[in-house]
Amino acid sequence: MGDNDNRPSRIKVEEVFQSFGEPIICFGWFIFVQQVIENQLRSWGLLPVASFITIYESMSTSSLITKQLKETAAQLLRFRQDAGQNGLRYGSLEEFVLKYGKLYKTQRLPSTFRRGQFKLCFSNSMTMAERNADKLIYVEGFAYAPVITPPHPVLHAWCVDQTGTVYDRTWGFDGSREYFGIPFKLSFVRKMHRLTNTYGVLEQGVPGWTVYDLEPEIFLSK
Repeated sequence: MGDNDNRPSRIKVEEVFQSFGEPIICFGWFIFVQQVIENQLRSWGLLPVASFITIYESMSTSSLITKQLKETAAQLLRFRQDAGQNGLRYGSLEEFVLKYGKLYKTQRLPSTFRRGQFKLCFSNSMTMAERNADKLIYVEGFAYAPVITPPHPVLHAWCVDQTGTVYDRTWGFDGSREYFGIPFKLSFVRKMHRLTNTYGVLEQGVPGWTVYDLEPEIFLSK
């Protein structure tokens, strides 16, 4: 390795253990206890929604997606202003979602629901909302995709129950993933589907009938 090489040098395992041996042992003991507890809960049929570590990770980044959406909305607004586009009702899709959306908590998809096909979140979620109209609400907005690093919000659809818990048929479970979206009335989602012959709400519509033209009481679910 040359004198000007900025790559970090490799550290011997013995040096790490001598410096951090006790914390590593304690952390390993914590992982062991966690697994014992979760295995016992599984045997009782009380599998936790997320592991203790996953819950901690989720708590530590609880506002990241909101922050990123606000930053993107501000950047797009500046671009539009610089281009002389000042008469729009909303500066961006992100601004619209921030105005009417909310943050949702994730969970493992209950075993009573079948996973849908990857990359078909809009149809997967509409189908689930149709089949469970008395329990679930269709939501569209942004979430962290499982294949993008570093995490970046992408357009996505899912369902939520009355407690605001996510039911995502499309992506695998990640306890640290954040969802921020708008709950839509199923009647509005159905009408949009009939008008456009495709799935999805936020990027679809016909002249005079998009979410950006309408008052929130027409499309916004409670």
